Amino acid sequence: MGLASVEQLNSGQVAGTFIEVSARHQHEYAIGAPTEWAAERGATHTLYTIDGPRPARVKRTVAYIGVDETPEGDIAWERWEIRNHREF
Repeated sequence: MGLASVEQLNSGQVAGTFIEVSARHQHEYAIGAPTEWAAERGATHTLYTIDGPRPARVKRTVAYIGVDETPEGDIAWERWEIRNHREF
C-alpha cells in the first residue's frame, strides 16, 4: 500500500496505483487536481505523498509530478517512469 489513507481508499477517492521505477515505491492517485491553482496549470490528478497531496499528470507508463513552483508561478514537473499501473 502507498500513502493514501484508509478513509481515502474506502471512500473511492483513489483512482489508481503505480510503482515508481527508480525508487520502487508504490503510489496511489485520485482523479482531479489537489487545488484549483494546480488544475489551472495542467494538473489532472492528485498524488498522495508523505508530504501531503501533490499535483500530477498520470499517463500509462510515465507520471509527471509537481515538485516545486517556478519563478513564473507555474508547476515544476518531474518525470517518473512507472510500472504496474492499475486503474480502479
